Amino acid sequence: LSITTPAHGSRVLTSGLVAAGTASGLPAPASIVWRLENSLGTPAPFQPASGVAAWTASIPGLAPGANTLRVRSLDGAGGTLAETASTFTYVVTGTLTVAVNGSGNVTAGFAGSSLREVGVGVTIGATPAPGFLFAGWTGGVTAVTRAVSFTMPTKMSLTANFVPNPFPAARGLYNGLIRVGGTATGYASVTTAATGAFSGRFVFEGLSYALRGLFDAQGNFHATLPRRTPLLPLDIQLHLDLTNSTNALTGSISDGGVTGSVATSRLFANPALPASRYTIDLPADAANAAAPQGHGFAAVNLAATGMAQISGWLADGTPFTQSAGVAKNGALPLFITLGGARGVLAGTLTFNLAGDLSGSLSWKRSPRLAVGTVPAVTGFTEQIAAAGSVYKAVPGARVLNFADAPGNAIVALSGSGMTTITQTLTLAANNSVAPLAPNPALVSLRINPTSGLFIGAFLTGGKATRFQGAVVQKQSSGHGFFVLPAGSGSMRFGAAP
Repeated sequence: LSITTPAHGSRVLTSGLVAAGTASGLPAPASIVWRLENSLGTPAPFQPASGVAAWTASIPGLAPGANTLRVRSLDGAGGTLAETASTFTYVVTGTLTVAVNGSGNVTAGFAGSSLREVGVGVTIGATPAPGFLFAGWTGGVTAVTRAVSFTMPTKMSLTANFVPNPFPAARGLYNGLIRVGGTATGYASVTTAATGAFSGRFVFEGLSYALRGLFDAQGNFHATLPRRTPLLPLDIQLHLDLTNSTNALTGSISDGGVTGSVATSRLFANPALPASRYTIDLPADAANAAAPQGHGFAAVNLAATGMAQISGWLADGTPFTQSAGVAKNGALPLFITLGGARGVLAGTLTFNLAGDLSGSLSWKRSPRLAVGTVPAVTGFTEQIAAAGSVYKAVPGARVLNFADAPGNAIVALSGSGMTTITQTLTLAANNSVAPLAPNPALVSLRINPTSGLFIGAFLTGGKATRFQGAVVQKQSSGHGFFVLPAGSGSMRFGAAP
């Protein structure tokens, strides 16, 4: 006695089937009977099949999953001669319809309509065509990932959406400030790729974080960045403008208590702002007695790519440096953490087509108590009205347009606890500087014509004191600072009256 259909271990796709088999031997069987055993309940009594040597039977009522067909051959008195069984699986299928919107394709075998086993996990991938971007799944499942997984229901329709890739036109470096309540407290620098991927660095609440991710087709990104206990995770939301040509990347960063707004602009190579060197005067806020009273200064190198490198000194001798990208409107964002508990220098400088560079910078330093040999630090917040211009060195010409005569320049030095010193000097055509006699304070000054920076020294209280600064050609003068035990002082180098 054998069962040829359904074969043991087979899978069937309908709720009923026609079973078939053969029977032979001595004594010859007189009849064939069958019954179906599955999860639907107690098996029904055996039923007669059609035929004997080659028998068939119509089997309805299959249960999803495992089913067993049990068959017996009987003699004329109804006694069992032989018994056999075949266990098979009834696979319930549903219709899966997958459409493609835009230029791209899905995993082979899934496009269009197909029958899929209900209750079984399904994974489908989406691949955009060159120049296009996957924009998400819609329909029975919504997802933004290129691979979507789900358990097959009785019916499912999905659409894989593709859009023209907007990221090549927005790729580049974006940098700018993070502000809390309008005050610059951090910095963001993000580099985006033509695929929508990005890498970035964020300075927030005094700590630096690296981040990588992928913008969706609308230019959005959201992530939670875990941090070590007791710090709470950071919630970061970014938006890259892909439609309005603002060259901006904006968003927010929050630790659950403090939320900073992110505003960055894309590096812009502006041919109207040619590559050049600038010098800048960083004057003290005379109304802020707690802040150093000299003039800080800086030099800026603007490259043809739009990248700018600034390096300089604040009025207490603190050095600083930063590289950043210049925006389309000429804005150069700065956020510099100063070493030695000297605070933060933050703000925006702006280049203009007239060759000027100006802006407002905030120098914030927190107070610190003296500990051992470490001196106390006075806290202050100083607003610096920075002003500078293009610096051009012309061989054989003075760096500042002073008269061609002896005694054409003066240096004025003033500071807390000292008498103001004014010394007449001569700026020669080769940019050497020589003081005119008498020179009781032994004032000396040396200019670097290539950079526009200068250094010098003078005598006060019986001790030599060094000063340094920069000339700003558009102002026809130079400014700098020096440091005394009582605090910093200011120096000016200008044309003689």
